Amino acid sequence: MGDGLIAAVGTLGPGGRPLVPHHRGNLERRKAVPAVRSDRSARRSLCTPRPRTPTSYLLIFYLVLPLSASRIGKEVGAAKAEETTSGFLFPAFVSLINFVQTLHAQTELRLARAAARLPDPGSALLLTPGADLWYLTGFEHSHAGERLLALVLRQDGSSDWIVPAMNVPQVEPHRVAGQALRAWTDAETFGPALAAAVRGTPTVYFDEEARAGFLLDLLALPNAPAARRSGEILRGLRLCKDTAELAAMRASARVVDDAIPEAVAFCRAGRTELEIAADLCAALVRRAPAATVAFTIVAGGPHSALPHHETGIRPLEPGDVVILDFGVRLHGYLSDITVTCSVGDPRDPEVSRVYRTVWEAQQQAIAAIRPGVPCRDVDAAARSHIQAAGYGEQFLHRTGHGLGIQVHEPPYLVGNNDELLEEGMVFSIEPGIYLADRFGVRLEVIASVTADGVALLNAPSAADIRT
Repeated sequence: MGDGLIAAVGTLGPGGRPLVPHHRGNLERRKAVPAVRSDRSARRSLCTPRPRTPTSYLLIFYLVLPLSASRIGKEVGAAKAEETTSGFLFPAFVSLINFVQTLHAQTELRLARAAARLPDPGSALLLTPGADLWYLTGFEHSHAGERLLALVLRQDGSSDWIVPAMNVPQVEPHRVAGQALRAWTDAETFGPALAAAVRGTPTVYFDEEARAGFLLDLLALPNAPAARRSGEILRGLRLCKDTAELAAMRASARVVDDAIPEAVAFCRAGRTELEIAADLCAALVRRAPAATVAFTIVAGGPHSALPHHETGIRPLEPGDVVILDFGVRLHGYLSDITVTCSVGDPRDPEVSRVYRTVWEAQQQAIAAIRPGVPCRDVDAAARSHIQAAGYGEQFLHRTGHGLGIQVHEPPYLVGNNDELLEEGMVFSIEPGIYLADRFGVRLEVIASVTADGVALLNAPSAADIRT
């Protein structure tokens, strides 16, 4: 029945590909995902998200929830018992029912935790499609635009969906027991539904990444509530990753790690940055068909001195330094890595010294990581080494940023952040040196704070520049 459960989930993945539960024992099953795809499908998927059904999003959300192996075993056992008494149900269908039931239980748990963090009597949390809403409910949608689609969660644990009528079928699978659904049509507008959902609420913790127009609409209501940042509620829930989330992030990290040799090999004289980026996207998707490419930066020659260069049409030249920064999203969680290579031997004689300085700074920062250390101390460990080498003014950014559902999220490793590291925090360590109009070097790995120190989710950076 256990294999039947995996098979049932697999049949519901996008494009017919299996979705793999991210409890630890099944991570390696990702290697069995078929890589055969039509040319048309491959071209469409290079760097653009592929549409998924509401059911597949439900299952993806489940896969990265903190379920122990024993809990999963109980669910499978329950499915087997029901199978023996319900002969008309296929085993896979019974398994799916148990998956959805367990999903809803976990959604209710996260909603309850978020409601418990609302500090003001009668206050509410309003989230629109994005990372926080996905974290709480598993719902994801990128086409709402000017139509308000939101979840309103109150301190007492009750919650309402505000949903354009056209999106009701997509939201329905994500509703849990007791949730109201306030559907509205284009002719009605969302104003009445919004007003009803927040009536009597003194304070709304409003989604920081929602359209500003929605906030203005909220504040224009009669007896409008005060508005505060939603991050005050969600930040603490997402800051430290649990075991299942860390396993998902390791799986995502392996995809980019495995692509590094090929990415470096793409960097040949005469090829443009955009050509290299396209090849890199294809290589990533080929390794993990269930993943989407989150971003790529290819910065060659003088462009490597721009930390966030926009990949362009410049062809690489012999001796160029090239920064490759890329990541994928796999089952909701992101990876992020940066390597620096050169097209043959570096043309600039200072490259080797700069590269070694950045690598040593990265090692100093990694060595400083452990619970209870302020974020600023990790930044200082890398920055002081670079300053001592005479490149302090060329280190243009913080040492690291948090990673998880989003590419950039707390905590931030920067000189003014006194926040203490905690077990389960995940962030990048990416010092860099950028010499304007010449070249730049950045090296990035992802680290997680353990009970007694640090663990890397990525392969370590190369000690010498790759050619």
